[in-house]
Amino acid sequence: MTEVLAPAWGGLVVFGEARYYGASVPKYDETWLSTELILADYASLLRSVMSEYEACPVISFGGSYGGSLTTFFRASYPSLVWAALASSAPVGYYDKARWPEFNVTSNTFSDIVAKAYDCLPAIQKSIAAIEDAPVEDVVAAFGVCSVEALGPDSPAELFQYALESLPQLNYPYPVDGRPGWPVEAACGVLAASPGIASAANVTAMVLGTSEPCTPALSEGPGGVPGDGPGPGSWGYQSCTQTLHQFDSSTRIREYVFSLATQDETCTNLYGLAPNTTALTDIYGGYALPNTLSRVFFSNGLLDPWSGGGFFPEFYPNATEKNAFCVMPNAAHHLDLRAPNPADPPDVARCRAEAKHTLEAWIADFFFHTTSELTIGSLGEG
Repeated sequence: MTEVLAPAWGGLVVFGEARYYGASVPKYDETWLSTELILADYASLLRSVMSEYEACPVISFGGSYGGSLTTFFRASYPSLVWAALASSAPVGYYDKARWPEFNVTSNTFSDIVAKAYDCLPAIQKSIAAIEDAPVEDVVAAFGVCSVEALGPDSPAELFQYALESLPQLNYPYPVDGRPGWPVEAACGVLAASPGIASAANVTAMVLGTSEPCTPALSEGPGGVPGDGPGPGSWGYQSCTQTLHQFDSSTRIREYVFSLATQDETCTNLYGLAPNTTALTDIYGGYALPNTLSRVFFSNGLLDPWSGGGFFPEFYPNATEKNAFCVMPNAAHHLDLRAPNPADPPDVARCRAEAKHTLEAWIADFFFHTTSELTIGSLGEG
């Protein structure tokens, strides 16, 4: 968007920081943090920006939770947002009641993680080695600042967390110190020499910390009391609207989601319990593509979050109003990243389709705007 589409269209790119994130932290309490109010802020910001321009279409775009926000933004402010590009937007994960209808299971996240690895035996051996070793040896090997950083229940949790974080980052070129196709790279390290040292090397590759030692992660083992929300803005949102109800039943680890446990965690942290249907109640969940128009949905099948995405086979009546693109060789919102010679052909194809589709919708905007201006001038005469 910033390097290709906006320059080609002469567009102005506006990045609005969400309330309670970055520097946009009000002094009042977090009860004013919600998806609806974030979108209201964006709408107010855009109206202010648009007051300086004449009749220009607004194209919202985003990936991951930003893709969900983009979808919700188009649904909530259709007169302000003309079209949208939503990449890797896992909106369906908030609509658990309809998971069976859309072939989603509570293990979707872990299923895709397991399929991504062809080195599960090496992973198991490494986990066993970590759990059997003296904890001080594990602390030294992983370079953590304290034993708590390894996780609350098992010294292997930090390694397991790194493994589960890796598939969504499986880009074909180096990013943030990780090599291209890091899943395959990690598997190569582990398969060549299963054990604590290899597990520590893979964890360091994923986390990429530049600190002298790795502290307890604010949203990972050591910072979160088990799987689920932790302290901070995203933890608060998880305890109100964005809780993910995943299980993890693979040979990497065993975890069964418990709403009662999450209720207890959120009550202890924020004094409230999660509303797991909030976003679906407000915006429509899996019904959204049938009620929306001019949204380009893209998903990569290497991305564990794609289990909650929207796919064209489920929306035969929505393909004329919206567009869908599926990338078999893409991880999390790879299509929103800048083009790279290492990009798989299906990613380049999806970018081209997005450009063509959005340009057609922009042309529709100017056609309708011109028609309305013509009708208006005739009426005034």
